[in-house]
Amino acid sequence: MKAQPTPRLRVHIENAVAAVGCSFEAFVVACLVVIIWAATGPHFGYSDTWQLIINTGTTIVTFLMAFLIGANQRRSDVVSSVMLKLLEQHVKLIESHTDEWEKNQQETHRLLCDVHALTCEMHERTMKPKSNRA
Repeated sequence: MKAQPTPRLRVHIENAVAAVGCSFEAFVVACLVVIIWAATGPHFGYSDTWQLIINTGTTIVTFLMAFLIGANQRRSDVVSSVMLKLLEQHVKLIESHTDEWEKNQQETHRLLCDVHALTCEMHERTMKPKSNRA
């Protein structure tokens, strides 16, 4: 049984190949290959072998890129899923703190109203004229 690359190594390789394969330089190389292939057509008499070379090459590249894109998409989906779960947890946490804050705000308002009422009552008592006792 062959040893498989560690997941980190595999991801590193996939990312490196994706970076190279999706670069502008790779596009230029692919264009040059097609231009060279087309230019050699008259030399090879546009033979079946000449056509088979480009067909085989494009099939192999397409096949490999499909798996590479699938792996990157899968990884991207997992990351998106994790991010959505974290966002959902944060929203729930914020909502619970907001509810708590609103309750505290209401309780504070009620207490301030009570303190105001007591202060007004004490003020009225101290401002009442004292009756003359003789």
